[in-house]
Amino acid sequence: MLELAQLAVDAARRAGADLADARAGTDESESITVRDEHLEGVERSTSTGVGIRVLVRGRWGFAATAQLNEGEIERTAALAVRIAEAASRVPAEPIMPAAVEPAVATWHGPCDEDPFAVPLEEKMGLLIEATGGMRAVAGVTYADAFLDLFRRSTWFASSEGAAIEQVVTHTGGGMQATAVGEGDVQHRSFPTSFRGHTIQAGYEHIRRLAFAENAERIGREAVELLAAPECPSEVTTIVLDSNQVDLQVHESIGHPTELDRVLGMEQAYAGGSWLDVSDRGRSVTPARWCRSRRTPPSRAGSARSASTTKACPPARSR
Repeated sequence: MLELAQLAVDAARRAGADLADARAGTDESESITVRDEHLEGVERSTSTGVGIRVLVRGRWGFAATAQLNEGEIERTAALAVRIAEAASRVPAEPIMPAAVEPAVATWHGPCDEDPFAVPLEEKMGLLIEATGGMRAVAGVTYADAFLDLFRRSTWFASSEGAAIEQVVTHTGGGMQATAVGEGDVQHRSFPTSFRGHTIQAGYEHIRRLAFAENAERIGREAVELLAAPECPSEVTTIVLDSNQVDLQVHESIGHPTELDRVLGMEQAYAGGSWLDVSDRGRSVTPARWCRSRRTPPSRAGSARSASTTKACPPARSR
């Protein structure tokens, strides 16, 4: 595939590009879902393509294709050049890429055991055993378990001599017990919610999670949640485990630092707090994060126009 990326770069240069680079890539995924010891579904996909970027008279042009024959690569490279030529007609300062030493490297992320090479029957068996362990607890209404596997392989080449191969594998999974009581439904997830815990690793990550060993406990805790008292509504000190802290940092700090939020062009269910450009490099009090809530600017209005509220809405948890 690195040769394919180099082929695209050569085609772009022949078409008139001053500089060119190309990324050839393959994405693989596999998702398995089991409910109550029965297979709900197996989804597998593979996607391959090449993207070409060119610089012509100080303007970028981009084009991509999923057809990897030589004729299609030539056509796509020529299209990228035409797009850059069209952009060059717009008056503006020409783009001048920084001079860097072209990298030649190969990098494969951590993966001791290829998750795609593990037999499907073994992976299904793991999930069936996990849901069976949760369902064995009296009071569990239904139980789910799932695996999600991803691998992205990328090959990069440039007209300046770069040649890079990179392979990243992500493996994740989890399970969830659901208990239904009188007017109440409770879920207990392991090791986290949102379809479990996914990290850059191979199938060794799934083996370390120990689904079967934790299944009975997760089922029992789901049932216990039906009788758990409501969290009191008061100002107090709370203790968060690491998974909840990760999520809190993501929601309360990660989203407010996104550029569209900083520039006042976005407000979503994640909240309306934001940082200003002027906040860069200085400490911001926690109260600022909650109180800095504003409505998105109008199309013709200033990004700085805003309305604020005095506090964030309280969270209800158990």
